[in-house]
Amino acid sequence: MPYGVSKITKSNTSYTWYKQTSEHDGGDTLAIRELSKLVERNFLDREYYEAVAYTDEAMRYYVNYNKKHQALLITGDPQSGWSCFFYATPAQLKMVAERRLSCDSL
Repeated sequence: MPYGVSKITKSNTSYTWYKQTSEHDGGDTLAIRELSKLVERNFLDREYYEAVAYTDEAMRYYVNYNKKHQALLITGDPQSGWSCFFYATPAQLKMVAERRLSCDSL
């Protein structure tokens, strides 16, 4: 029972470790794909979603999506100081994830 409650209450957050490769040239693309999966399959229809991609070799990437306002925020580690902000529908978010677009490409 506690495991089930934990999974439901955290169903709008994802933490993903990655190794920088040609497939995952940046953690932002991986974080966007994980975020898109959360938005698509979340049966609780949350207003807010978050995905974090992290590695031992590079910085962390945080991707936040507010479904109500259709706002997408992509940031690096807080101390890095950079971020990207976009408006995107869930369908546009899915398209960005499928095409593996990075923050720089948007």
